[in-house]
Amino acid sequence: MSYSIHIIKSQYPWEAKDNPITLEEWTKLVEIDPEMKMKCEFEGINPRTREKIIIKLENTAVWMHECEATIYEVPFTYNRGKISVSDSDEYVIKKMKEIATKLSGRVVGDEGEEY
Repeated sequence: MSYSIHIIKSQYPWEAKDNPITLEEWTKLVEIDPEMKMKCEFEGINPRTREKIIIKLENTAVWMHECEATIYEVPFTYNRGKISVSDSDEYVIKKMKEIATKLSGRVVGDEGEEY
């Protein structure tokens, strides 16, 4: 099971619908950030059958992150008034803090701990 970190305006992630980041705020931010782009369809290979699979995630953007000459696409998913990332590292958390500042929000973990 993965652990998620969220950008929220509320006290806790499970209260995000009470003081939401709006979808309009999210999409506008992605439009003006040159490191991000909307991407709602992801491809992968089923490890058992080797078949190509397509996963659709609405309102998701990817952050193009370069580390040691490799470019990574980190998915940021908007859902129910919050923006979430699974299995993040220090670079992703730094980007999340930049986004949170622009949206007047904060970065917290699944248990509500602040980053």
